[in-house]
Amino acid sequence: MKESIHCNFRRGVAPFAFFPRLALAPHFKWTMITCDYMHAVDLGILLYQIGQVWWTILPHLAPESRNERSTTRQKGLQALKARLRLYYKARRTKSQLPLRRVILNWLRTKHGIKLRAHASQANALVGFTADLAEEFKQHDGHLGNHRCCSMQSIASIARLSRQDVLTEGDVTAWRRLSVEHMFHYACCQWPVYPKFHLFQHMPHFILRCGVPRTYWVYSDEAKNKQVKSLWTMVSKGHASFEQVFAASMARRFKPFMNSSGKNTLALFAVIACLLSLFLLLSLAHLLCWFSCPPWLLVSLAFLAALVPMASLVTLASLASSGSLAPWVSLASLAPSTCLTFQVSLASYFLWLS
Repeated sequence: MKESIHCNFRRGVAPFAFFPRLALAPHFKWTMITCDYMHAVDLGILLYQIGQVWWTILPHLAPESRNERSTTRQKGLQALKARLRLYYKARRTKSQLPLRRVILNWLRTKHGIKLRAHASQANALVGFTADLAEEFKQHDGHLGNHRCCSMQSIASIARLSRQDVLTEGDVTAWRRLSVEHMFHYACCQWPVYPKFHLFQHMPHFILRCGVPRTYWVYSDEAKNKQVKSLWTMVSKGHASFEQVFAASMARRFKPFMNSSGKNTLALFAVIACLLSLFLLLSLAHLLCWFSCPPWLLVSLAFLAALVPMASLVTLASLASSGSLAPWVSLASLAPSTCLTFQVSLASYFLWLS
């Protein structure tokens, strides 16, 4: 605390606010520090904005049960997820929310209303949320109007952030839109967080550092997963490497090692066919050794041919359902081969008789 006040870096009750060692680096200037759009907007105000808009609109998506608020929001969430599926399908969005796992707790946290999503997922939901706020603009009185205006402002800013070139007029429009967004957001009486203040300084950083997409950290954040997996493999020894290798091999060969009930039944059919061929050859050899009549060999061969025929019928019925693994198509050659061989053997015994 004393060191912080002595160096005149920050005043107040902040025991950890010491002068950073980065400032002692040669040729360092504070103008080198800039504001990242992804952390300030996509992982900042967008999560709060989309969460608040969805939370206030959910009761209107299920008007048939507005007596119970919890049930209403739950049904409204189901309707919202149905709309999201259609939106993702029409836009072919790559970064999508895992809709099967989305529940009300994804919007309501212990710190307030906030959407749980990645930066790319939140950025892809700006247009959808803006259209949703426009559709329900007439609901909730002044709240619906301010909600729609704030969402339209942030959608316009999101479109400006994707441009490769921003003129002075675009920066002026950005500054105006940020002020309008803050005004309408505050009129909704939603909580304001420090990133909202940081967002107001974005036009200043644009004039100083350039277009946001030239220095946002989307590409850097995408490498974190690869670095994390590499660190997991090399930091925990050989056992961890074996686990990662086994998991990757299981994912790669999962279609060929599918152990569902239908594939197991198909495997049993192939094994039964091969066993019938083996027993037929063994019995035919014994009967020929003891000089049995040919009609006994013919009947034995035709009876043994019923097993591969049943195997072929089973495989055909399972393959029609489309739920077999790829190896079954190759294994189906065994019953057909056995059937052909046994019928040929029966015909030969019949010719001898």
